[in-house]
Amino acid sequence: MNRREQLLGFLEKNRFLTIKQLAQGLHVSEMTIRRDIALLAKASKVKTFYGGVSLNTEIDTSEKGNYRIDNELIRKSEIKKRIAQKAASLIEPHDVILIDTGSTTSGIVDFIPEGSDHTVYCYALNIINSVCEKEFLNVVVCGGYYHRNTKMFESEEGASIIKKANINKAFMAARGVTDTVGITTAEPYEINVKKAALSVSEQKILLVDSSKFGKAWYAKYADLTEIDTIITDSDIKEEYKKMILDKGIDLIIV
Repeated sequence: MNRREQLLGFLEKNRFLTIKQLAQGLHVSEMTIRRDIALLAKASKVKTFYGGVSLNTEIDTSEKGNYRIDNELIRKSEIKKRIAQKAASLIEPHDVILIDTGSTTSGIVDFIPEGSDHTVYCYALNIINSVCEKEFLNVVVCGGYYHRNTKMFESEEGASIIKKANINKAFMAARGVTDTVGITTAEPYEINVKKAALSVSEQKILLVDSSKFGKAWYAKYADLTEIDTIITDSDIKEEYKKMILDKGIDLIIV
């Protein structure tokens, strides 16, 4: 069996591997692996993205550059509503919370009860508009360059504001969740702010509908082990339940 056949065999077993993992597994340089991958990609046998390679559809490249949160807001809306409602029920009196950009996380605001004394950190325009309409909420907005497709404001200054905060609960979103890759999002510019949120939060809570499991996207922002709790819907497959519970993560199914 030649090296490229071995490479395809590795991918058949693992679905996704990084350049470094392939180089170590085949005992060759990363440059050699890159050359092999280029030839296999040209033959349509593999797909590549940001330092990794996939044999199958685990890495979804079909909508690269076309992600728009407006489209996501209407997809699986009832499921996302249930997930958001459960997430809101975890908020305790006087909590300082962060609501990440995303179509599921944005629904949390609708379920925060009136009269509650919470401070909300946020950086997505649709979430900013929602929390600012609720006069009983204290709001900290992290600004920067506005990305229309995600409605997110992004900047080093915004990330710095978050890093100085004492956040009790960060409600995070994802575009894909896998055991091998971790937690990924639609756009690389989201990574810095999301990492900042995770770095200062006492509890990290991931809100994802079941269709996100087993898929990876372009930009990884965390390993699964960085998350404390995952809230998802009842269509989640048994293999992903096991993956989550084996890592000691609390799983809430709605």
